[in-house]
Amino acid sequence: MKGEKDMCVVGGINNYTAALTNSSAPLVDPTISLMFLAHFVGDVHQPLHRVWDLDIIEKAMKDFYNDDLSIMTHVIMQNITEAWSEEEREWEACSSRTKTCADKQVQVRYGECATGVRCGVRGC
Repeated sequence: MKGEKDMCVVGGINNYTAALTNSSAPLVDPTISLMFLAHFVGDVHQPLHRVWDLDIIEKAMKDFYNDDLSIMTHVIMQNITEAWSEEEREWEACSSRTKTCADKQVQVRYGECATGVRCGVRGC
């Protein structure tokens, strides 16, 4: 398998997936194929981070806080000490500093479909 000029990342995903499914005569080391496949899937996924990490925050700041970061920061801090104060106590009460206490929140947020989900369990 070799690269093609101007080939899109989705084409790369298709090529490396095909290479992994053809075990009879691999053109590329399967480990390399898997590494590139994971990398390319991440590349396709990356634009979603822009939406969550930047666009939504900027829109909220404009729509609710008059484009003023200090107001937005103040409201978030106020929510932590007032509106989210019950959750804050739960965060502080978490007995482990190496694991999260998200089990309860997962159950509350996602209900029955999350039954049996445990933090730290592979595949969680």
